[in-house]
Amino acid sequence: MFSETSGGNDSSSWDFGGQVNIDNAAGLFDIIATQLKAVLSGDISEAEIEVAKSYMLGRYQMGCQTVGQIANFYTGRYFYDDVILDYDKVPTAITGVTRDRMIETARDFIKANTWILAGVSSCEKQMLVDLNSKLETIFEV
Repeated sequence: MFSETSGGNDSSSWDFGGQVNIDNAAGLFDIIATQLKAVLSGDISEAEIEVAKSYMLGRYQMGCQTVGQIANFYTGRYFYDDVILDYDKVPTAITGVTRDRMIETARDFIKANTWILAGVSSCEKQMLVDLNSKLETIFEV
């Protein structure tokens, strides 16, 4: 399971992905919906925020170990808006994230009400419809 964000000239996205056995899919989607609703309602602790920051700092530190990773870091924004990111300022940006800003950003994504569920599976279509219904509840908050 993973979650990531990306931004471009005219849009941004918040993606979730992962792999799960068919038997566990409904439970996983219940967890996703419950946790997202908790964030949207502000039910997230400072300790959880600190754990997320620690994780992101680790990803940052491991994210430029190869020439390709370094090139991707610098070209990420350069090709669409001529911005050259300052690699050394990333830790400060990560540690500067606040609980309120995180909640506000999550709410902004949900308010846009633009989303899709894509699944690759040997299951019946109805299962994907049922999983989709679990995600729909997030947008009712």
